[in-house]
Amino acid sequence: MALFNANLIIKELRKARGLTQIEKMEQDERFSKGLGYQILIGYKGILYSQHTYMDAELAFKYTMEYIRLLRPDFEIEKIPEYFLSDNDIKAIGRLATVYNSSGDKEKAIAIRYMLLENFERNYRVDTETSLRDTYIYTISNIARALVEEVGRYEEGLQMAEKGMEMLKGSENVKAYIRLLYHKAYALIFLDRKLEGEEAFKRCLMFSYALGDSAPLDMTIEYHKKFFKEIFGYELEVSILL
Repeated sequence: MALFNANLIIKELRKARGLTQIEKMEQDERFSKGLGYQILIGYKGILYSQHTYMDAELAFKYTMEYIRLLRPDFEIEKIPEYFLSDNDIKAIGRLATVYNSSGDKEKAIAIRYMLLENFERNYRVDTETSLRDTYIYTISNIARALVEEVGRYEEGLQMAEKGMEMLKGSENVKAYIRLLYHKAYALIFLDRKLEGEEAFKRCLMFSYALGDSAPLDMTIEYHKKFFKEIFGYELEVSILL
């Protein structure tokens, strides 16, 4: 029997390329039980959540199986009550992504809110902890969904500002840019045009400073076009040029 090596399995999964690689893994005895099987099922959930291989039914099936391998007693409504490990949190975040990809935006948002409640109940998220970035990333995902997908702009603005407040004194510039972006669009949708434009221009400048490592597509021409289509006017950004 081949020796079990979790690090080697993870490296192989990182090199994985779609269904062909999954077929190879399914023929490899290291992936037939224990941690190897768990990793494979988790990868299937991720794969079927992606655009190229998107299959909402399979994504949900494998993601739920993966979560229940980690936590057999898992129920979505009980997320706030559990004491979650880092792996649990990541898996539940994937479950929210699956719901979002399948079109159930409100369910995805509800799951992420439950994760926030869990963080705030069990961890000191106001200080430097290993989960602080995950907490802020979850806030950012909620803010994005509220603003871009379900049109709950005031709530989205509040979430973006909550995340930005958490980032005071942090060096996580990419997270700050994302939150500032969501805040800007929320303000403009709320007819607070000048505040929103100012926030958006700051977001552009931060992104320009980061160059290729910026977390969002901040191409000026793209957003000029987007402003025109959504808000009916073209954003003036000559101050940046």
